[in-house]
Amino acid sequence: MSTELERLLRLDNGPFRRLAMRGHIRTYRLTHGGKGGRIISDAGDRPVLLLTTIGRHSGKRRTVPLVYLDDHGTYLVVGANAGRDQDPAWVHNLRAEPSAEVQIGRAHRDVRAEFLTADEAAPVWLSLDRHNGLYPGMRAQTDRAFPVIRLVPNPTGTVDNTLGRPRPATH
Repeated sequence: MSTELERLLRLDNGPFRRLAMRGHIRTYRLTHGGKGGRIISDAGDRPVLLLTTIGRHSGKRRTVPLVYLDDHGTYLVVGANAGRDQDPAWVHNLRAEPSAEVQIGRAHRDVRAEFLTADEAAPVWLSLDRHNGLYPGMRAQTDRAFPVIRLVPNPTGTVDNTLGRPRPATH
């Protein structure tokens, strides 16, 4: 296991995880992705988006920062959950309600989540592994197949206002 993955797993537990996530989201929003919009490390230089879903139980808006791969105008994200044996909550939220919102820099886009089948995901894993050098180590820690999700922007700019929120100003 890489040193960076070991460090990530140590920090990615308990109350620190929530505090770090909140701080990352707040910083990203305040700087429009100027800070928090990229993760640069030994595992690569990876862009970050903010994904907002609707909690499948609470019905509340839930936002998480995610590394993504731009794939011809769509965004590929992986439910790696740092190699844990269960999918992250945001994956379950997207399964229950595939309409979501992403923020990339200043831009806010309504998107629809499409879960790739194993056959559809297989050819993109080489690109995903090159993009994020931590994925191979994370996959080695679990028997769970990581879901690969394509976030497809809605060409009309709205998704039936499912998220029920006012659109933030994008200056």
